[in-house]
Amino acid sequence: MKQSIKHAVMAAGFLFASLITFAQKSADDFSGTWKTNEGKTVIISKTANGFIGEAQKGDKKFTVLDNINFHNNKWTAAIIRPKDGMVAACELLLNDNKLNLSVHKGPFSKKIIWTKQ
Repeated sequence: MKQSIKHAVMAAGFLFASLITFAQKSADDFSGTWKTNEGKTVIISKTANGFIGEAQKGDKKFTVLDNINFHNNKWTAAIIRPKDGMVAACELLLNDNKLNLSVHKGPFSKKIIWTKQ
């Protein structure tokens, strides 16, 4: 019995530590140059109301992450697919030099990881 209590306390401690480690904060700074999983470059800049992510192809600049804001203890944004303008909701999690995007469109979801350059 003492052994199971000890294991339960240790498991709770690890869970708490992992939640603290990966907790999102309103002070997170997404600014910088990011390499997408497709090898494209996105520049995320701070705006008056949050952040915006833009990419450039030739001399044309377009928004790929819009309205990046901290709301209800999480970072959210609209991700825009440049080839057809499709918009999907996403949550962002900053983890060192990785940006984890969890994209949701209707019943579908996709995990994407970008790397800071």
